Amino acid sequence: MFKIWRMAKQKKEVDTNLEPAFTHFGSPKALAEALGLSYMAVLQWKKRGIPPERARQISEITGGKIKPGDLKPKLFGRIAGKPVVVVEGQEHAA
Repeated sequence: MFKIWRMAKQKKEVDTNLEPAFTHFGSPKALAEALGLSYMAVLQWKKRGIPPERARQISEITGGKIKPGDLKPKLFGRIAGKPVVVVEGQEHAA
């Protein structure tokens, strides 16, 4: 007898917080237009995460009002606007 095992899809944790950008620009559509991207491309970031180069680009076009770490806290080392200190594999806000 053969059994087919289906692995439950594990929800991937995405290192992305788009709310600061959406708030600054007013909507996902306005953010997409400012970046010269399609609306759907920006919406995909909710599922797949914002690419690091786009986080930097948003920081540049907002004049630094939104930091890359506000959009990708784990990658750029920020939690709630504070630097991250990594101690023995665990992240803590400084």
